Amino acid sequence: MAGYGPIVFGSFNFAISLSTLVTIIAAIGNDSLVIKEITSNFEERGIILGSAFTLRLIVWIITSALYLAYVYFGYFTPDQTLIATILLLYSLTSLSDVVDSEYQSQLKIQLSAIPRMGVQLIIFIVRVYLLLNHYPILIIALSYAIEGVLSFLLVSFVYRKYYQNFQKPRFNKVLFLDIFNKSKPLLAGTVATVLYMRIDQILLEKLSTPFELGQFSMVNRIGEALYFVPVAIAGSYMAKLVKSYLESKEDFNKALKQYMAVMIISGVVCACGIYVAGWLAITYYFGAAYYPAREILLIYAWCILPVAVGLANNQYFIVKNNERIVFIRYLMGFIINLALNLILIPRYGAYGAAVSTLISYVLINFVSNFMFKATLPLFKAQISGIAEIPNLMNSLLKKNFKT
Repeated sequence: MAGYGPIVFGSFNFAISLSTLVTIIAAIGNDSLVIKEITSNFEERGIILGSAFTLRLIVWIITSALYLAYVYFGYFTPDQTLIATILLLYSLTSLSDVVDSEYQSQLKIQLSAIPRMGVQLIIFIVRVYLLLNHYPILIIALSYAIEGVLSFLLVSFVYRKYYQNFQKPRFNKVLFLDIFNKSKPLLAGTVATVLYMRIDQILLEKLSTPFELGQFSMVNRIGEALYFVPVAIAGSYMAKLVKSYLESKEDFNKALKQYMAVMIISGVVCACGIYVAGWLAITYYFGAAYYPAREILLIYAWCILPVAVGLANNQYFIVKNNERIVFIRYLMGFIINLALNLILIPRYGAYGAAVSTLISYVLINFVSNFMFKATLPLFKAQISGIAEIPNLMNSLLKKNFKT
């Protein structure tokens, strides 16, 4: 969006951030919980899936209603209101995501990943064309809405096609209430996560200038471009963690150590990729108006490392039936991030927001594990994961280059 300028880009990205809140909250944060329930009670997977989908649909309706009320009764221009309303359709992906839980529990994620990635690739190409030709922001917003609707329809179609291999979703009140009760701390944690991850942009809009918000919004979009990588890895590993936990403590500790090593490697590789690709994009495409964003990106790109490890942390607690700790950690992260942003944004603007985000992520996902008895085993697993990296890399090299 180089041709739109930092101020317009910042406003549009702020609208996207608002609609993303619905997507994140509606997902409840219970994907790993549903995978765990299906893996542990495989014969009841149809009832589990149907009950989980019903819960997510209810939360989506309530969250969407609150979102629309805020948009229509807030201080927005008619154009901003229309764009924000259109972007709401993108949140339909949170409903189709629940189907992935059964795919992941059976290690058949490709059944939803292929159609979803196909839609994303096509829409991405169309969106690049629209941006390069400076189409109106309203048209750009429509591309996000179309992506959400098509993803939902395609994933639903594929699932119906494979009914013979997967149980048909069914609703069960008792199981619904059980999933709801287990999901309550995760839902509360999801709300805290939304505030935790978006408070920087909200405070930049209030405490700084539109220019600073535009710079940070650019970095935020680039920095989160590869977040799907650790998310995909986390989804593929959850069923393995649950199965190893059910087998023996030794198997679980071994699986967790390898999992931590994989997430740390993926975080480092993605961070380097984000910075190099982002620096090139800002320098040679977005132009001089965004040059200040390069220094911000140097800090923000590394946020993906603690995010990747944080996903593994949360799955550890879910497997251990300690969902409440997930909420407590996210709440702590929000408080720390808020305090740092209030101190650093007025003085350093977007750069201060990036520093605040990185520090809070590292404190919650690494340092805090050493400070509490309940999380100390996780800290030991992270250290073991770091030590496991050379062995993992060596085994990969042998596997790929064996003669």
